Amino acid sequence: EMSYAVNYIGHYLVPWDWGNKPMVATCTGKREASRRAVSDITVSATCSSSLDLKVTVDMGPAETFPGIDHFQYAIEPASTWVQGYTPGMHTCTSATCQKDGNKAILSIKSPANEFKLAINVIGRLTLPRQSWLEKPYEGKCDGSVLRDGDTSTNPGTSNPPIQKPGGNNNNNNQPFNPTYTTSDISEASKKFVMELNEPGTDLPGQTRKFIVYFSSPVVARIDEAGSKVTFQPQGGGAYTGLAQIVYAGTSPRGDGSKVNFFDKYAGFYSYSPTLKYCASQSSNKVYVSYDWNTKDANGNAPGGNLLMVTMPHHALLLQKTHPEKLIDTPFFYKAFEGNDWLMEYDLLHTEIDPDPQGVAKVKANPSQLKDILAAIDRDAQKQNLDGNCAHTDSYNGGKDIGMVARLASLSRVFGTNHYQKLDESIKNCLEKWLRISDTLEDLWKFHYDTVWGGLFLRATTDAQVDWGTDYGFPYYNDHHFHLGYYIYAMAYYVKHNQAWGNAHKDRIYAVVRDVGNPSPKDPFFPVARQKDHFTGFSIASGLVPGIRQEESASEGINCYHGIAGLGDAFNDQNLKQTGQVLLAMEIHSVREYWQVRAHNRNHFPPVIQNYGVVGMVTESDFYAYTLNWPCWPNIFPQRHACLIGIQVIPITAVSKYWVDQEWAGSIRQSCEWANNPSSHPSYHLADMTDELKTPLGTGWQAFCHAAMAPLDAAHAAAAADFVRNLGPQDLVGGTGSASTLLFIYAST
Repeated sequence: EMSYAVNYIGHYLVPWDWGNKPMVATCTGKREASRRAVSDITVSATCSSSLDLKVTVDMGPAETFPGIDHFQYAIEPASTWVQGYTPGMHTCTSATCQKDGNKAILSIKSPANEFKLAINVIGRLTLPRQSWLEKPYEGKCDGSVLRDGDTSTNPGTSNPPIQKPGGNNNNNNQPFNPTYTTSDISEASKKFVMELNEPGTDLPGQTRKFIVYFSSPVVARIDEAGSKVTFQPQGGGAYTGLAQIVYAGTSPRGDGSKVNFFDKYAGFYSYSPTLKYCASQSSNKVYVSYDWNTKDANGNAPGGNLLMVTMPHHALLLQKTHPEKLIDTPFFYKAFEGNDWLMEYDLLHTEIDPDPQGVAKVKANPSQLKDILAAIDRDAQKQNLDGNCAHTDSYNGGKDIGMVARLASLSRVFGTNHYQKLDESIKNCLEKWLRISDTLEDLWKFHYDTVWGGLFLRATTDAQVDWGTDYGFPYYNDHHFHLGYYIYAMAYYVKHNQAWGNAHKDRIYAVVRDVGNPSPKDPFFPVARQKDHFTGFSIASGLVPGIRQEESASEGINCYHGIAGLGDAFNDQNLKQTGQVLLAMEIHSVREYWQVRAHNRNHFPPVIQNYGVVGMVTESDFYAYTLNWPCWPNIFPQRHACLIGIQVIPITAVSKYWVDQEWAGSIRQSCEWANNPSSHPSYHLADMTDELKTPLGTGWQAFCHAAMAPLDAAHAAAAADFVRNLGPQDLVGGTGSASTLLFIYAST
């Protein structure tokens, strides 16, 4: 049995409520009709000599009435609707259509004595049932009755469609019969509707609507030679006042159902908005407030409400607190009616140490406890922070010290003495990078950059610092990734060595301020450098040219977890709450835009729905299933594991908030194909190249196993079996066997 829907782009979607109520067919070995029968829907029409056309669409006894706005009609002179011509579909409004029982009655003017007609019931069917475009209903305005089945056998003369330069179908020569009120273009007005043809041929007869509002009347002048429209006061001269332009969606040419949607919001705008946030331990909530500082055309605070577009993650939060103010728009996103927003996030566990309940669970299981203790010992013996710290870049050095800090934390909670030597290595490494013991090579020494306001290192002995040097760190790329690992390590070490932390607090805070500064009053650092407070997630790009993007969202999460943990270690509530707020926002948006889940599945293209993860979110191509570095073997399906793993690294006490059972179900198939390519159904069709034959590295396989572990006991057992005997050298940098096993066993 299968569920399915059909989308004829720009025409109709079947069924109309396809997401909740798809069509269903059973595979019985014989052709079977859908359970949703539409055979009882019929059409009749009559037109008087005065061109008054009445069309009746009878839904029949089997179909529920979908609502007037689900009925569309195409009506053209018979001489216009010829082969190759695509008419526009007009959506019914209360002015043109009424409901009569289970019938829709359309009362419209025929454009000519002889006309052609088609009816679309959105999500049900288009009438006539077959070849409606080539063989529409044909009628005359002589009082005769046109009934369903009266289709033309002569679709007209074979006139080729008018072409615009480049060969794409252009609708400019189609009759323009708008369903909204119009006047001469030269008349002064404060509102203008612009319809732009959809590019290409996928949406024939459709236009994009843009509404332009002015605070005082202007006239429009069209310069066809220059392909531009100018607006100016009726008496000439320069325009002074407020101008606003809004996108009102795509719909059939001339359709006016949404052109008045924004009228009551025109004239209001946000000026210099402010953002405030805090964390409440008593309510276990993080509060984020946007004050849009609404103004009118005179710059005054108006009495009306502002309409602001929301992103999906905003709508999820605002739906809980102010559902009555969330409204649908003519385009995809919802909008919020109000001059300020207040959003509530859950306050998360942000201590650096693992969750005590998870630790207790493992301690109560002798087999799991044995595995963890063996892994702690193995990781401690094989880590090499002392050798690596002074001889690597800021990113890989950060991952190394982050892994050792997590290991030392596990040593403490599981009662081993490995942390003693590990702590000494962490201290020595931190003092090098903080320039307390100023012994690093000059290229790795942090300096303060007075131009952009942040920490800078050359990372090269060359005269020219290239864009890609140290992953772009000298140009402010990935600061929250690199520094996040050091902040995490400092949070651990300060918690257990308060005197050291207090002695070097200024240096420690300088690192934190580079990526987590909460105050616009700080003259040396920007506020939360990488964070986009509107999208909720961070942007890895700094000054390096190209598209702003974020790849490893989990490493951004690690940074804000470290800030909260460091605030906890110093008992600095401002610092702790800053980290908690940034962390809550980051995780909420990562779950929404990097991960496929039940509630957001339809936001993603179908291919990503199947893969379960996004490799990178970019400013211009929102869902980019890619990586900008080679993961070996650099071929699918193995490469899936790298896209998943880069959204898991590093595994810490907060990983459970996004690496959970729901997401495990989304990425299971991708991970199983990556870890075992021969299980892919198309494997036998591929050329058996050396690259395809190369097994995926154990480190990326381990991430996939860890990500699938929350799904069920079987996947958790398989993950433990795979990781149990691995060491740091077998895993991706920044990852330990003990850390991964603890997450598999206890999600902490």
